[in-house]
Amino acid sequence: MMFLTSFITILLFFRFSAAKAPPSKTSLVNTHERRSIYSCYVGLRKENWAYNGSAIYRYEPAIQSMLYCLYEDTFEKGYSNKTLEKGFEEMRQFCYTPKFLNMTDAEFYTSLNNGSHYIQEQPKPPSM
Repeated sequence: MMFLTSFITILLFFRFSAAKAPPSKTSLVNTHERRSIYSCYVGLRKENWAYNGSAIYRYEPAIQSMLYCLYEDTFEKGYSNKTLEKGFEEMRQFCYTPKFLNMTDAEFYTSLNNGSHYIQEQPKPPSM
């Protein structure tokens, strides 16, 4: 009985004295920025670009269109520039090339500003 009491005491001592680490931070998968980048990509990859490569992030007008789509979606939902800049980070990770990984927010804004001068309304599909 003495052994059992000592054993329980030791277990309780170690149980309550052990340091506990805080839970690790996890990144949110379902953020506005991520949803916006992927939905813009899905829509834009179907366009007929004057570029015949497989990766639209290598073609500047497509990049500018993605940024414009991100911009429109962000401000349409009432988000701020801070959220748009989080979208730039998502774009860096989405394209994951040295060009994008090294782009500053200022360069993203310049690309967005340049592209916004050339945006054209897409014709509506004929109604049935």
